Amino acid sequence: MAATATSSAAAAAAAVFDDEDNYEEYIPVAKRRAMEAERLRQLRQSKQAPSSAAAPSSSLPLPPPPPLPPAQSSGP
Repeated sequence: MAATATSSAAAAAAAVFDDEDNYEEYIPVAKRRAMEAERLRQLRQSKQAPSSAAAPSSSLPLPPPPPLPPAQSSGP
């Protein structure tokens, strides 16, 4: 019986070491949500940066409007 108890204790100890290798610190939900929101915000900004580089060419002034047609006189 002592051998069985020893082997199960060794198995339990091995399981503890496996868990320690994969240990991740607990992060509260509110903090995880804030971190995810910040990550998404940065992702959006990095996608907008290349399009803003092209913006100066598209932000040229508009051409002047076409001239108005001549006013028609209602005769004598």
